[in-house]
Amino acid sequence: MGVDVTVLSDHDLALEDLYDLPSLLNAEAPDPPSPLRPEDIIDYERPWRWNRDCAHSSVPEELVNAGHLSIEGPAGFFGTAFRSGIELCHLTRWWAFVHDARTSDLLMEASTILGRVWKASCVVYLPDSAFLPELAVDRLYDAAPFIEVVSWLSEKVGPPMSDPSELRQGEDVNPNGYILHELQGAS
Repeated sequence: MGVDVTVLSDHDLALEDLYDLPSLLNAEAPDPPSPLRPEDIIDYERPWRWNRDCAHSSVPEELVNAGHLSIEGPAGFFGTAFRSGIELCHLTRWWAFVHDARTSDLLMEASTILGRVWKASCVVYLPDSAFLPELAVDRLYDAAPFIEVVSWLSEKVGPPMSDPSELRQGEDVNPNGYILHELQGAS
C-alpha cells in the first residue's frame, strides 16, 4: 500500500460557515488544480459534498456530537473538517509529491486556493499512513486547537522543511518530515 499526501490547515470559519463548507468550495474552488487527470480516477468532476454519517440527523449535530465531518471533492481530494482545522487528503503519492516538482507545485497551489476558502493561515504537508508526522492528525480528532497540532509536530518530529526537495533521500523519501507554509494574505 502506498503513502498518500495529507494536508492539514487551520480555518477561521464560524460554525455556520463550516456547516456550509461544500457550498463555499463549490462556489469558490469547484475545480482545484490536481496532478491527476480525469481518466485517472472515478468521479473526477464530483462536486464538493459532505460524506455524512447516517447516525446523525444534520450537519450541525454530526459536527457537535462526532467532532468532525468527512468531505469528498473533485480531482482526487477528500478530507475531514474539524472545529479547529481541516485535514485535506489527495490520492497523489507522497513519493511523487517529494520527487516531482509539477506534482508538488499543483498540490501546493490547490492547498493555497482551498485554504483561502476556509481562511487558513498555514498549511502543513505530511505523509499519511503509519509515519510519525501523520499522528498529528490525532490532535484534531482530540479537539485540540490547531496550534497544538503544529506544536506537536515541532516537538515530536522536529522543525519543518520549507520545500519538498528537502525530504528526498536519494530515490526514497524521509517518512518523518513535513512542510509548513504560511499563507500570505490570510485573515
